Amino acid sequence: LVGVGPGGEAAGSRGTFVRTPSRADPDERARTLLEQGRTHAGAGDNLAAAQAYRRALELDPQLHEARIQYARLLAASGRERRARQVLRTGLDEAPAHRRMARYYAALADETGEVEAAIDALEPAARLEEPGALEAHLAALYRGAERYAAAARVYRALAEAEPGNGLWLAGLALTAEGQGDREAALQAWRRVLEQGVERDAVAAHARRRVEALSGE
Repeated sequence: LVGVGPGGEAAGSRGTFVRTPSRADPDERARTLLEQGRTHAGAGDNLAAAQAYRRALELDPQLHEARIQYARLLAASGRERRARQVLRTGLDEAPAHRRMARYYAALADETGEVEAAIDALEPAARLEEPGALEAHLAALYRGAERYAAAARVYRALAEAEPGNGLWLAGLALTAEGQGDREAALQAWRRVLEQGVERDAVAAHARRRVEALSGE
């Protein structure tokens, strides 16, 4: 008689049982570690959480949620440079991953590394349906005096949210940076016509209309 071992394999001719070690799927184990990391983080045990996230990434480098959470813990502990390295590794594999790109760009922007932030955001940008990522990219372009690129993104934002005066303000500032006085004046006037929720923006728009029109 041939026995069947607990692991599902037939035993040898002597009828003995053979135990086959069960091995969890690496991806499944990685997801389990991700959840364990979240549990540890929720309990305030950041060291155990970081260890769980790091192990999850070793098993599944494509588990970018673990990568983001691990980077957040690193940054919170003052290891921003290491956090960026972790995120950069993920972006090299998945450059269009919007959450990773946004977090990497935020860390780079905090240290004044504008071009590094732009490089992270550009592959993930979607001008056909722009959002917070594209708004950050537009602001970075303008800060870097890349006005044509900034105007392109602000126009996409204004088309997606025609009632949002902030994007018109961005276009106005970009036009001023380019030295296009007339375009800036028209944009500032549109800001006032549409209205903005922030009083400071409206006040600045009125000052710029007065200055540019000579009123």
